[in-house]
Amino acid sequence: MSTAERYLALTGEPRTTKELSERLDPAALAVLSSAGAALGSALATLERVLDPEAFVLGGGLGAGDGPLHAALAASRRDEGGTAPLITADLGARSGLLGAAALAWSAR
Repeated sequence: MSTAERYLALTGEPRTTKELSERLDPAALAVLSSAGAALGSALATLERVLDPEAFVLGGGLGAGDGPLHAALAASRRDEGGTAPLITADLGARSGLLGAAALAWSAR
């Protein structure tokens, strides 16, 4: 379930993830913090299995800041994650451009 869907289930109010990061009411804070902690835990697990040199975060996630990122960093640190988190050079457009490149190469 996405962060926006979790917020909707908690409050009955539809909001985008971007709106949640701007609002920071108690429900938004809980949803974003929980999502960040889950992502941080998943990255720490991947790090133990794959031993990457770094993780590249793209799209809105790579460009963002706030409670999601704070929870992500804390969760990774608590689970021993040390690989650097790098923001994709293409920022918030990286996901869109990657999908376009994949579609282009598949033709």
